[in-house]
Amino acid sequence: MILPMKEQGLLFLFICFSGFCFGFVYDVLRLFRRCFHCGGFFGLVSDLVFWVCAFAAVFWFLLGVNYGEVRIYMVLGFMVGMVVYYNSLSGYFIFYSEKALKVIKRLLKLILSPVVKALLKPVKFINLRLKKYAKCGIIAVRKFFKVFFAPFGRCFKRKTQKKQRKKTKKA
Repeated sequence: MILPMKEQGLLFLFICFSGFCFGFVYDVLRLFRRCFHCGGFFGLVSDLVFWVCAFAAVFWFLLGVNYGEVRIYMVLGFMVGMVVYYNSLSGYFIFYSEKALKVIKRLLKLILSPVVKALLKPVKFINLRLKKYAKCGIIAVRKFFKVFFAPFGRCFKRKTQKKQRKKTKKA
């Protein structure tokens, strides 16, 4: 079904605005990846999921409004919206969001570091005790092996000493 020119113009503006909004959502995804140092495979998968969801959302919208007709000006409008967002607000959003996240991280460290230290004290105490008992256990096992295997060690030493004596006599 052919839409009147006025509705096509409004549809084009709405598609441009949705491209602008999807550009913002993609920046949030980029910020998440930077904040949590996610890259490589996760970056690839998240990009793939984002674009599939963006395509599905736009197609679903066009299915309801334009009876499923996808026209070239709609695709161009979506791309124009994203390009306008990236050239106008994307840099500022990423810059100020990273600054805000750094401040939030510092505040959380300041607030949570005493709590974490208090929670780790018993763990460190138990760890030191376990190390002490483990060291005693290792010493006991070594003594056991020295006492139990000493006769075998002496037999082995005697055989090797005999072999060494024979080699020295030949030389």
